[in-house]
Amino acid sequence: MNPRLLLAPALATCLAAALPAQLAGAYAVGPGGTFPNLTAALAALQSQGVVAPVTFVLLANETGPWTLGAFPGQGPSNPVVFDGLGTATISGTQPVLTLSGCANVAFRGLRGTFTNTPNAIVIQAGTTDTRFDHCNLFANVATSGQALMTVSGGSGLTIEDCEFGGGYESIYVMVAASNTTIRRNKILGGGFWIMRLAGSDIVLENNFVTGTSQYGISAGIAGNAASGQNLKIRHNSVFIQHPTTSTQFCSLRWYAAAANNTEVVDNIFYDGYGATGALNMWCSSTLRPTVMDHNCLWSNVAGYNCVYAGSNLQFAAWQALGFDTNSIQADPQYTAPGTSTAADLRLGTGSPCATAGTLLASTPFDYFW
Repeated sequence: MNPRLLLAPALATCLAAALPAQLAGAYAVGPGGTFPNLTAALAALQSQGVVAPVTFVLLANETGPWTLGAFPGQGPSNPVVFDGLGTATISGTQPVLTLSGCANVAFRGLRGTFTNTPNAIVIQAGTTDTRFDHCNLFANVATSGQALMTVSGGSGLTIEDCEFGGGYESIYVMVAASNTTIRRNKILGGGFWIMRLAGSDIVLENNFVTGTSQYGISAGIAGNAASGQNLKIRHNSVFIQHPTTSTQFCSLRWYAAAANNTEVVDNIFYDGYGATGALNMWCSSTLRPTVMDHNCLWSNVAGYNCVYAGSNLQFAAWQALGFDTNSIQADPQYTAPGTSTAADLRLGTGSPCATAGTLLASTPFDYFW
């Protein structure tokens, strides 16, 4: 008999014993845990992969930066969760967290305050079905061109039940990204934009959006009318202050073509100014939402022009163009409007907005659901 044939099974057995087992179940990360820190846990995930759902429970604050790429076994049947239990703080050289090709990974209950120079969290092409929930993530420095979170590619990102924002802009979803859902968050702005939404199939719904910025929410991006395909902005309560007065400062800056199947429905846009120049929305004479209706538009400036659409328009003139025909122009009576995380954009007793919206089968829940 060939002695090499006898050696083959034994060699295979030794190699199998030497390989680390794929991960499955729950692991403590931190002092006394299975992994001493998040860096070690991520290294094990990348090298060993997963064979079942995995949860990493963070027992302490963690210092990065970290990059998570694709790992063996990733997919919808083997989701991976990093749970900070609402207390674990992440920090480090920015970007602190980069996702680059991983799938079905969730970050829950993480906290962090960043400088916004450069972007704190980056999601790149090839990353699919990731989520952030119950996180508290803010940038305290507004640096031009930098976002707290930049989504440069990938698909299926969900940000839900978080408080996040600040900096130059809270989030920038670029054109190459698709299927982003931003739901039931308190979103704080503080720089040039509150956020920019340029990718396809973005849903922005049931959020409290507040802060100080020039241009609020950017629907699409300047110079690219094809951006913002199928963008849905629904059931958001918005209160924005502006650092100075301007003829163009607004809550909603529109750059997507009317043919893009976009919707702006059941929102409140309240622009707070100290003087004249208030606008709820700015758009060109040709770039408009496909549907915009059942909203509430308001400013504290009497007689303001609510929309610029090639020229300044008051509410009735905007309605005459076929938009917001079932909307109202009234003070929503927010409980405690403001530009900090302490702001409360719930409707006060007797608010005219309480019954002014419409039922949407696609949005059967609200901020407190």
